[in-house]
Amino acid sequence: MNPAQTILLVEDTRSDAMLYAALLKRAQHASRRVDFAPTLGAALQMLATSPYDAVLLDLGLPDCRGLEGVERIVGRYPGVPVIVLTGNDEAGIGDQAIAAGAQDYLRKAEARADTLERSLRYASVRQRNENEERESRQELRALFDRNPAPVFVYDEHTLALLAVNEAALEFYGYSREAMLALSALDVRAPEEHDAFIDELRAAPGDRRDPRDCRHVTADGRALSVQVHTDRIRFQGRDCRIAIVLDVTAQREAQQRLAESEQRYRAVFEQSLGCFCTHDLDGVLIALNPAAAAALGRDAAEMIGHRLSEYLPSGAQQPFAEYLARIRAHGEDRGLITPLHRSGAPRTWIYHNRLFRAAGQPPIVLAYAQDITEQRRTEQALRARTAEMAAINDAAPLGLFHTDVAGMCTYVNRTFERLSGLDGAQALGHGWAAAVHPDDRERVHAEWVKAAGSEEGRYSGEHRFLHADGRVVTVQVRAARVTVDGAHTGFVGTVQDITREREAQAATRRGQRRLATLADALPLLLMFLDRNGRVEFANRGWLEELQRPATQIVGSPLVELIREPATPYFVEGIYRALEGEQHEVELEDPHGAVLRTWHAVFIPQHDHRGRVDGVHVMLRDVTLERARQRELADRADRDPLTGLLNRSGFDIRAQRCWQAAAAAQQPVAAFFVDLDDFKAVNDDLGHAVGDALLVDVAAALDEALRDDDLLARMGGDEFAVVAVQVADDAAAGRVAAKLIEAVSAVTARYATSSGGQASCSVGYHVADPARIQLSAALKRADEALYIAKRAGKRCASPWPGGARV
Repeated sequence: MNPAQTILLVEDTRSDAMLYAALLKRAQHASRRVDFAPTLGAALQMLATSPYDAVLLDLGLPDCRGLEGVERIVGRYPGVPVIVLTGNDEAGIGDQAIAAGAQDYLRKAEARADTLERSLRYASVRQRNENEERESRQELRALFDRNPAPVFVYDEHTLALLAVNEAALEFYGYSREAMLALSALDVRAPEEHDAFIDELRAAPGDRRDPRDCRHVTADGRALSVQVHTDRIRFQGRDCRIAIVLDVTAQREAQQRLAESEQRYRAVFEQSLGCFCTHDLDGVLIALNPAAAAALGRDAAEMIGHRLSEYLPSGAQQPFAEYLARIRAHGEDRGLITPLHRSGAPRTWIYHNRLFRAAGQPPIVLAYAQDITEQRRTEQALRARTAEMAAINDAAPLGLFHTDVAGMCTYVNRTFERLSGLDGAQALGHGWAAAVHPDDRERVHAEWVKAAGSEEGRYSGEHRFLHADGRVVTVQVRAARVTVDGAHTGFVGTVQDITREREAQAATRRGQRRLATLADALPLLLMFLDRNGRVEFANRGWLEELQRPATQIVGSPLVELIREPATPYFVEGIYRALEGEQHEVELEDPHGAVLRTWHAVFIPQHDHRGRVDGVHVMLRDVTLERARQRELADRADRDPLTGLLNRSGFDIRAQRCWQAAAAAQQPVAAFFVDLDDFKAVNDDLGHAVGDALLVDVAAALDEALRDDDLLARMGGDEFAVVAVQVADDAAAGRVAAKLIEAVSAVTARYATSSGGQASCSVGYHVADPARIQLSAALKRADEALYIAKRAGKRCASPWPGGARV
C-alpha cells in the first residue's frame, strides 16, 4: 500500500513538531509533505481547505481538553485517519482514543521513524476499511429507504417488525413508531394468518418465490399484493426482508376480464347481429337466436345441418370455395345470400375467422349482418349520388380561397375567365374591382355578415363587369374552413349562369330537389382518427349532440355518445379499425320519442392499405321501422273486423303452438260458424251483414282471454286457439261462452220473418307436442260439421277424444 504522502501534524510544542516532521521525512519518503498546526482550530481550518492523507494529533493542545480534538476532527472528516500522539501514560488512554474515533495512538516516548511509519500504514488500512464499510452501509440504507416499493424486515421467530422504509409507511398508512409496534401477522389479512404461519414453517431455503396474498392497511383496506422475501441477518437476529408489490389493480383487471368474457357470451345470445360457429365441412355447431330468426327458423332445428342447406342451389359451389379459402387463409369476408323460410333470399355481409383451441378440432367463428334493406337503400342512394356527381362534373366552376381576413390567396383559370382578371389582379381585395359597381356594396355587406355568422357560409349572386363592357352573372358559394377547430379561411366556387337563364327555373328546381333530398336524408356523417377521436362532424351531428364543433372535434366519440348506445359505438369503431365495415341498428330512448338509428362504421384506408380512420354514418329509421310494423300488421289483419286474417292467424298460432309444446301445456282449437247468416244478408242487406260480422267479432274477442288467439278465416267463419284448456269439459265451457256472446249480438239483427242468426262451434283439445296445429284445426273443423248437423246454436268436440 502507498504510504500517506500528505500529513497534518497538530502539535503546540514547536520542537516536538520539528522532531516528528523530521522522522516522517526520511530519505525514502523525501516527497512526503508535512504541514504543521499549533491548535485544534488551525487544524480544522486547514482540513477545510486542503486534503490530507492522515492527521497526527497531540492531546495536549491549548484550545481543547482530553479527547475533544479527536471527536471534533472525526466528526467533521470521518474519512481521514487520526493517530493520537500523547505523552500521557495513563492506563486506558489509548482505548479511549480508539473509542473516540482515532485509528491508532502512539506515546511520544515511543515515536521513532519505523513506529510512526507502521502506525500510519495500519491507520490508513483501518480507515479505508471503515470508509468502505460506512459507504456500504449508506448504500444499503439508501436502497432500503429510497426503494419505491414497500420494504420491511421482521424477526423470523417472533415476527416483530424491525425496520420499515418510507414507501411501506405510505403504503400501509402508519407512522414509523406505530408500524414498528406491529408484527408481520398484523399486516396480513386475518383469514390468511394460518396460511402465513404454514408458509414460514414450510420454507426450505433462504429465498422464497413471490407469493400472492392480502395485506391490510391502517384504515382497514384489504389490498392484493405480491411479496418477495429472503432470509437475512439483521441486528444479530435471523430475519426476513419482504419487498411488497401492489397488484390490486392487476387482479381487479383479471376479474374484469372474466366478467367481460361472461358479458361477451351474453352478447352472443342476445345480440341483434347474426353469430354462429361451424366446422370445416360447414356443419352448424351453434348459432344465436338473432341468426335463426333472421331466416324465419328456430336455432335448435338448424344445429347439426350444413349451412349449404339454407343457400340457393346456385350458391353451393361458391360455398365450397368459401370453405377452401377459410381453410387456407384462416379468415374470409364477403357476401352470402341465405334463404328465408319463406324462400325469399336475404343478403348478409360476413367476416369469419378460423379458431384453433389446443387439443380441439378447428372451428369457424362467423359473424354476419343482414344488409338486405341496406342494399336496396344504397342502390337508390347511389343513383341519386351519381345524378349529383354528374351535375357537378358537368358544371364549369371557378374556385377561390381566402385567408381568415377575407384576402384572396388563390383563384383558378375559370375564375379568371369569369371575372375578366388574371390571377395576380384577383389576389387580395383585387377581385372586388371586377364586381359590377351596382353590386359591390351589397356583396361586401353579405360577405361581412357571412364571415361573422356562426355558420360561416356564403351564398349569393352578383355580376362581373369586364373591361370590354361584357357582363357575366355568377353564382358564388363559399364555406369556412376549420382545421383542428381553428378557422383558417374560406373556400368557394363561382358558377357562370349567364347563358343558363332559359334553363334557370329548371336548374333551380333541380337544385331545390337535390337540396331537399339531402336535407331530408336522416344522415349524420362523422370521421374519426385511428384513436377514435373526432376529426370531422357534419351539421346533423352538431344538432344531434347539441354541442358546437369546438367541443366535438378532438374528443373521443365514445365520450360524446349517451347510454345505452355506447356499447354499439365501441363495437362499431373497434371492428372498423380492424378493417371491417360494421352496421347495427340501435334505439335511442332519450327525448319524448323513442328513435331507431341505423349506424354504419366504415374503415378508411391510407395509401398503404392500413386503416387510419373510421367513417361513421347514422340514419334515423324510426318512421321506416314504424311503417314496416304498420304494413306488417295490416297484412295480418282482416280489413272488416280488425281481427287476424288467415295468414296472420297461421303465424301467431304456430308460435303459440310451439310455446305450449315447450311448456307441456294443452291447447284447444275452435271453429265458429254463424248459422243463418245468409238470411241476414238476403233479408237485411250485405251492409247489415257486415255490421253483424263486426259486432260478432267484437263479442267473441270480449268473451276470450287476452292470451287466446281469434281470427276471421273468411266469410262468417272464425277460428280460436286457447291455451291452458285442460280437457273437453273446459273447452265446452269456452264454446258455450262463445255461443252466448254471439247470441247476444245477433238478437239485434232479427230478420223480417222474426228469425235471427246464431253460431255453431266445433273444438278439439290437443297435446301440441304430439300433433301439429294444422291437424288440430282440421279436427275442430270436423267437429264443427258435427255441431252443424246436430242443429243450430250448439257445440261439439272432436269425437276421436281429447289431447290425441
